[in-house]
Amino acid sequence: EPTFGNGSVQYIVDDHVRWEKFDEQRLQEHQLAGRTVMLDFTAAWCPNCILNTQIALDTEPTNELLEELDAIPMLADMTDLPEDIVTKLENEFGSKSIPLLAIYPGDSPDDPIVLRDIVTQSMVLDALKQAGPSKGGSTVAGRSKTSKSFMAERLTSASPSAPVSVASQSH
Repeated sequence: EPTFGNGSVQYIVDDHVRWEKFDEQRLQEHQLAGRTVMLDFTAAWCPNCILNTQIALDTEPTNELLEELDAIPMLADMTDLPEDIVTKLENEFGSKSIPLLAIYPGDSPDDPIVLRDIVTQSMVLDALKQAGPSKGGSTVAGRSKTSKSFMAERLTSASPSAPVSVASQSH
């Protein structure tokens, strides 16, 4: 009979979000191609970032929705405070603190949905659904587009896109 241990460990590994390392030029290429991009500003020394990863980002529901939307998960690692990432955080989001999650919609990359501090699974899924699927038929990453893009269309057409800016809410 199958050993439960090995199978489930392998299964969990397969369900991890495959993050792309942040690179401004790569981000702009994705945006020009109409890709929806989820950019996570995180660091090894940030307990809330690690919490977000465990409860809301590196999870099966987030991974499944990223695939349905054909979206790109990108990781901005601030562990060693790289200048380009610190500058982007300050200039683009007016922030010196993390965690910060920015989701750039494929059809309006200049208007990212921004989630600050601790997030929940439903907050991340709602923000991704609001951002919507990547545009354009050809995918750089070569993910299968057939049933998944159909699913993404259904997801987005169910809710008419009302612009809701998370950033403008006063806390």
